[in-house]
Amino acid sequence: MSISFIITYHNEPSDTLLECLQSIMALELREDEYEMIVIDDGSSTHPMEDTRLQAIPVKYIRQTNQGISCARNTGISHASMQYIQFVDADDALMTTAYSKVVDLLREEHPDAVMFDFTCEKPAPLTYKRRPATDGTTYMARHNINGAVWSSVIKKEICHNLSFTPGTTYGEDEEFTARMMLRTKSFIRVFIKAYYYRQHPHSATHQLDWASIEKRFDDNIGVIKRLRTLSLTLDKPKKAALGRRTDQLTLDIIYNAARLTHDASYVEQLIRNLRKEGLFPVPLKAYTAKYVLLHVMTCGRRSRKMLCRILSSKA
Repeated sequence: MSISFIITYHNEPSDTLLECLQSIMALELREDEYEMIVIDDGSSTHPMEDTRLQAIPVKYIRQTNQGISCARNTGISHASMQYIQFVDADDALMTTAYSKVVDLLREEHPDAVMFDFTCEKPAPLTYKRRPATDGTTYMARHNINGAVWSSVIKKEICHNLSFTPGTTYGEDEEFTARMMLRTKSFIRVFIKAYYYRQHPHSATHQLDWASIEKRFDDNIGVIKRLRTLSLTLDKPKKAALGRRTDQLTLDIIYNAARLTHDASYVEQLIRNLRKEGLFPVPLKAYTAKYVLLHVMTCGRRSRKMLCRILSSKA
């Protein structure tokens, strides 16, 4: 068992990159069982000029700024170990919790393991798991965490699987859904093994109108590509992917209402979704949340009410 840790970096403070790398080195892995690949996506400063980082054994690859999707693709192409774990440079692994994930890799050799994340340190060390199954069956019956860093994946699963260049928002959802369709042995564990550092400068926290429009354009593009993929799939995989795209479509509408509180903008988005054949989505008992969102987004009045409710909670 061996893991390539692909760390995407772009102008983060050297302290956070150091913390990220140290969290990986703290794992009980032999030198031949892991590698750390830092992909510098055109930063304005050179992180390896920090003497603390120079002493750490990493593969450092610098490229012109092309966005996180291309940076991750570069990382995949340079990975040489059995498994791949994506890590953002300003995040870290929860060492004790992630060690339990490593134990699963050693003992059961699955195609992928999906785990939880935390925004707090320390986090309670609770653990439970579901029985191993294939990714298609799991995605057809359960919600999944679309963040790509929430899974450790066999490299062979990533053959001819890449992130769509130019996609800033939703790139994880597309990659993870496609990965799930390929996995024959998938394990879901409920343990907070990844530390996600929330900060106001991340792409998902940008609230200017240009960023909002880019976000929803990217999200719609992701769903369209997944829908196109579904046309080539057998019935079980098509159903599993259909559940995921239905959920992602409702998420777009909910997030538009949450971020803008603008009923007119939400209606414009609905028109775009209809034009692409993505709306309306079927009413199915996937989850209670899905049914509630379906009710709240199925009509103009209910969508207007949703904007008001979310505005009052802002």
